[in-house]
Amino acid sequence: MDKLLKKDFHKMVLTEANHLRGHATDEEKSKLNFDSLEPDLASKCIYGQMTGCCESERANDLYLKRFDDRCTRGKTGLYSFSSLFKNDNFLDREILTPIEVYITLKGSKNKKLIQYIKGEINVFKP
Repeated sequence: MDKLLKKDFHKMVLTEANHLRGHATDEEKSKLNFDSLEPDLASKCIYGQMTGCCESERANDLYLKRFDDRCTRGKTGLYSFSSLFKNDNFLDREILTPIEVYITLKGSKNKKLIQYIKGEINVFKP
């Protein structure tokens, strides 16, 4: 597998954030709360906060199914980033979206990401 460049990964995060901005309901987006964000808990991650559980049927509906071809295709149509990033904070799941990876990384701008998805700010640069 080709090495995923940081700038390409950030584009994927932004693509997913734009998708959530346009496809999550206002009610779902209103549930996002930076102070409650816990990337390793299924109910407190980005998708978990919006839908109750990141493994719920609604969360699955919200997942953007297609990302960069250089990522390994997972069995759910999402992609496996486990070989691209070494991070002790990873969820115990193998299949993660770019945002699910991003929010675990040191130095990520999670508060800005949430504000962007909710439509509170118009520009987000991962």
